[in-house]
Amino acid sequence: MKRFWVVHNIPSPYRLHIFNALWAECKKRDLDFHVHFMSDMSRGYDERPLSWRNPKMDFPYTYWKDWGIGQHHVNPGLLWHIRKNKPEYLLVGSPFDTLTGMLAGRMTNGVACTWCEGNARRPGKLGGTIGTIKRFALRGFKYVAVPGIQGSRYIALHQEQTNRPLPRCVALPNLVDEELFDASSLRTPRNSGALEWRRKFGCEDGTRLCIVPSRFDPVKGVLEFLECLSPEMLAHLLYRDRRMFSEKLA
Repeated sequence: MKRFWVVHNIPSPYRLHIFNALWAECKKRDLDFHVHFMSDMSRGYDERPLSWRNPKMDFPYTYWKDWGIGQHHVNPGLLWHIRKNKPEYLLVGSPFDTLTGMLAGRMTNGVACTWCEGNARRPGKLGGTIGTIKRFALRGFKYVAVPGIQGSRYIALHQEQTNRPLPRCVALPNLVDEELFDASSLRTPRNSGALEWRRKFGCEDGTRLCIVPSRFDPVKGVLEFLECLSPEMLAHLLYRDRRMFSEKLA
């Protein structure tokens, strides 16, 4: 039986349903599915809810010994296990954040894929040492799965920085419509619902509306972001004035 292994940092509850769905699909295709976690939630995550510590998981999984600090996981045993067994399919999450993620794709002769949530509008460091390390991590995989248009453009920005080919980009459907709340297109029929909701919020047509689809977890920095804002910064701020918005926050 061919093996489909997933390598992921921690058992984040909001991703467990994805692994359950993958397990179900693998059983249909007679694939041996297994998730290898770099760490459990027993240390370094005191700010997380207690319910996260030992989540119930139905799919096959293993916690590996972690020699890293905080979220920077190093798992020599897991890397050796992949190198020794060489699964036919390997899916790795967060290739930039951990040494394990950077090296896992290089440990198998099978099809290695990673997923990346980079966004071309906020690409972070593309050049210098950090950009070089990110491209080193990407080159360990044959495919990289990204969410939506901006994810594909993010990989393209990295490709512009090097002559060496990066993995083939697989664009997955983005569950968030990237154009739905674009003030420049609110008058189109497909955005009539968005216009109605803006009026319910008391926002004029040209006023910038910020929606934060994130949990109030300290690691997300939502409260810190809101503390940087003032009503004066947001008053009568049009969508086209993106540069002014960035300068004021800086």
